[in-house]
Amino acid sequence: YDPFPAGASGNADKARELLKEAGYADGLTVTLTHSNAKGGPKGPEVATALQDALKKAGITVKLQGLEGNDYNDTVASAKKEPGFFLRGWGADWPSGGPFLAPIFDGRQIVQDGANFNTGFLNDASVNSEIDEINKLTDLTAAAPRWGALDKKIGEQAVVVPLFHPVYKRLVGKDVKNVVISDWTGVLDVSQVAVK
Repeated sequence: YDPFPAGASGNADKARELLKEAGYADGLTVTLTHSNAKGGPKGPEVATALQDALKKAGITVKLQGLEGNDYNDTVASAKKEPGFFLRGWGADWPSGGPFLAPIFDGRQIVQDGANFNTGFLNDASVNSEIDEINKLTDLTAAAPRWGALDKKIGEQAVVVPLFHPVYKRLVGKDVKNVVISDWTGVLDVSQVAVK
């Protein structure tokens, strides 16, 4: 779901207009916390790309890179969590339960440990819908309800998707059954074989 469509490369003019309405006619300066680990979705390459993209909208992004454990301890701490940081999440199986519940169920906010509900959403209607969907044993009945809940949460903009990785796979001519999983986005090694 995309409740705030801005096209493939964003809409800098609309962003400037919204900043002005919010009282930031001269722009806004924010700090983006990221991991110093190179090559990953939370690393300096993604942070720099975001810095460049947001500059077009009048947002100055200062980068704060942290090393391994310090980064993880900071962004997963309810007490130390920065306001703007890179984080990722992937479901353990193709369902809304392992995706939406850990990051949006307010009853799972952890004050003194690893907190994954980084938006601190504690909406009774969201919590209740998670419980009701989890009672369903028919996955075909649960799927549209997870989708509707995903849409509802997305409209609140509790967390904001900042990037979407696209992977390219090169496969030799003597390899067969190369299938990319729809839900994990990685190669399904159980099906790969040599011709």
